[in-house]
Amino acid sequence: AEYMGISLQMKVKVLFSPNPPVDLEIATTGSFRDCIEAAARACRVVGRLATELVLVVADSRRTLSEKEWGSAWIADLGGQTLELQLSAQIAVPQAIQALRSEDRTIMFELKKRLREEEFALLFVESGGLDILIALVKSSTGNLLAAVFGVLPLAMNYADWRILSMDIIQKIVEAVDSGK
Repeated sequence: AEYMGISLQMKVKVLFSPNPPVDLEIATTGSFRDCIEAAARACRVVGRLATELVLVVADSRRTLSEKEWGSAWIADLGGQTLELQLSAQIAVPQAIQALRSEDRTIMFELKKRLREEEFALLFVESGGLDILIALVKSSTGNLLAAVFGVLPLAMNYADWRILSMDIIQKIVEAVDSGK
């Protein structure tokens, strides 16, 4: 892929949690999958196919896609920090499983990933929002606070009218008790 007939070489920083960031030089002359594979090698990711991984621009939470490879905004990636992550198709089922087991650590990942449209839409479509609503009904303390931090992000991709009065009442009570 080239931008306006010009091959671009860009230096980027790539993160793959929990590994430390690595510096990587990418060229738009290579394929999109070559770029993902180079990032995976640089981050020492093993046991994952390139099709299971995505690159996300850390500041904007915009996911790089194959069809945009070589487009005008790719030229602006130089110097940016990119995050190598599991694709939404892989990460959403894992997140839902963690939610079902009430694993609070997933809330940190959801706060970040629900800012990515593809992930958020698939999360809501796969029943993740329903699990969050059930957690609002059944949780207290720190878990409830963590759910409240994630719920509005998921609701950005759903109809707010799905919240029942008992959920709204619990939210109001939690906010009121925090005063």
